[in-house]
Amino acid sequence: MGGAATSVATPAAEARSGLSLLTTMQWFYGPTWGNTLQICPERAALSRRKPCVKWVNVHARQLELLEVLRRNVLHAAVSDLHLLVAEAPPVEALLSRLRWYEKRKHMLHVVGIAERPSFRTYLAYASRHLVGRTVVFLNQDVYLMPEGRWAELATSGLPARHTYFLSRYHRRTDYDVRRSAEAASSLGLLNLTDAGAPADGGQLQGRRLQGKSRLLQGKGKLFAKPAAWGQRTCDMSGPSYGVWRRTLCSKINFGSYDAYVFSLASPLSEAHLSLFDFPQ
Repeated sequence: MGGAATSVATPAAEARSGLSLLTTMQWFYGPTWGNTLQICPERAALSRRKPCVKWVNVHARQLELLEVLRRNVLHAAVSDLHLLVAEAPPVEALLSRLRWYEKRKHMLHVVGIAERPSFRTYLAYASRHLVGRTVVFLNQDVYLMPEGRWAELATSGLPARHTYFLSRYHRRTDYDVRRSAEAASSLGLLNLTDAGAPADGGQLQGRRLQGKSRLLQGKGKLFAKPAAWGQRTCDMSGPSYGVWRRTLCSKINFGSYDAYVFSLASPLSEAHLSLFDFPQ
């Protein structure tokens, strides 16, 4: 897991304003992350010894990560975003069906690395492609708020020999997953009237759940309160999200570091990179 990112055609860093975001996104419909999921048997009680996740929650988490990505790409202070993913083609296929991506795809670089990234993976990538840039390295479920000092950092950069270690801030958030869900449905990843397994069976096997999709209807424990079609309220403190408590709106995240702002004056040596050879 400590290998460096594979070589890709990525624009070289240049002197320009704006933040360079560096992050990842788990893709639950491929082998790298999909094989790590323990899917709950239909109508089976949750077991403390063998935690599992329901398909509706898998889909919900993927749509949440897409929404975080969208917000970061559209942030006014961001000039480019580098997304390191295990399987790039299916991620690009889904993104290509989203209107916001068509307008901003020039600034979103999807980089296939064929593995789960480590801290070394990110630093090696920044060392090759982002020297001299103000880089914000983010956990996959953290997005930049519109307010704050981001605009200042985008134009002035970091003070000399400074690095920022940031914790996430909990805020109740409403967002719309309709277009992302429709795009995923068009690729057979989910069915809008069925929140069960991927429509084509795919890498992940599982039985379908019957009835209207709780993913979009806003019913059940998945939501803080009933919502309109396609509207979701982010409230990950409920027991049904025990598998993914470390998410963009969980209250337990205070005190942890979920984003780092840094700038490399020159490429890092192998000795320096070896210091970061541990899982994210």
